[in-house]
Amino acid sequence: MMQDDPDLDGLFKQAAAAAPLPSAQLLARVAADAAREQPRPGTPERAKAPAPRGWAFVLADVFGGTGGLAGLTFAAVSGLWIGVAQPAALSGWTDYLGVSASMELLPSDAALLAGE
Repeated sequence: MMQDDPDLDGLFKQAAAAAPLPSAQLLARVAADAAREQPRPGTPERAKAPAPRGWAFVLADVFGGTGGLAGLTFAAVSGLWIGVAQPAALSGWTDYLGVSASMELLPSDAALLAGE
């Protein structure tokens, strides 16, 4: 519960009525500072042409930047590695699924010796 203090209210009214005005010197200094900070007219600076970029950066932009290209490269290399050198953990799954197809990428020693 607030109480009204007539003396305090009267002091606030007097202070609001007699608000100090800034001096002419202060206003002149503020105006001079503002004029000094304003942009000066002149010839605009020409934008520099972007530096030429190599084909690798253009390719990276196609795949969403260097992070996307790195992820795609990792996935491709991992898939190739899993396909060529199938880990023993995947051999059990392929036997379970009934997939037993295999392909020789390199000829065997016997085929090389026979001259085939």
